[in-house]
Amino acid sequence: MVAKRGPECYIWGMDKIILHIPHSAPCTDFSRWSNQESVRNEHDKWTDWHTDAIFKCTDRSLEPRVATIVFPLSRYDLDVERYLGDPMEQCGQGAIYTRTKDGRSERTVEPGLAVPLTAMYANHWTTVSVACQGNGLLIDCHSFPTDHSAPNSAGGDFDVCIGYNNDGTRPGDGVIETLSRHFRDAGYSVGINEPFSNSFAPVPDFPSVMVELRKGIYMDESTRELLSGAYKVNQLLNRIYADLLG
Repeated sequence: MVAKRGPECYIWGMDKIILHIPHSAPCTDFSRWSNQESVRNEHDKWTDWHTDAIFKCTDRSLEPRVATIVFPLSRYDLDVERYLGDPMEQCGQGAIYTRTKDGRSERTVEPGLAVPLTAMYANHWTTVSVACQGNGLLIDCHSFPTDHSAPNSAGGDFDVCIGYNNDGTRPGDGVIETLSRHFRDAGYSVGINEPFSNSFAPVPDFPSVMVELRKGIYMDESTRELLSGAYKVNQLLNRIYADLLG
């Protein structure tokens, strides 16, 4: 049964899921940054390491209904989740970063680089927008460092953050509850719109939900090597996909 969309509705038996993975690729060239050590440290912390593998659909029976869109460049090359005219442009963190979060390193972006990056940005948005048609759900796939996990009610760290927008792209309550239940039943603590909020939504009224995983539940944050828990998280996500697709 498929119910109509809306903030108080369930969405069962949707036709497809789009896995949007924008920040898993590492940067390979820091030569345009003024302080390479500073930007490398920030890059290593905020790249969504291994999310392309962790969120991967490995269930062959689901593959025809699960589309995966992985952006091939680092967010420190081009951040496709920023909007045109994004307020973050004021601090050099728009689609094309010109400054690190802490302001210690600046990036020189010549027109010869900006033009092809802008074209890649437009092509990526077109690809995602075409995929986000019909009855489906976009899952915005991310990770976050443990030291940016807000304390939960038990005093520990959130393991998972589920985020959404309070507009026409808000998924049905059933989507949010299904995600939360699966993670909590598996022993993970879940924050709803905390420590991060909102979700990438390039198409008005097409449901979108962000899933952010604390890096420490699947990788060693100092070496970036996958832990045994990585397989557990991947299998859990595949069960979630199956449940949502009905």
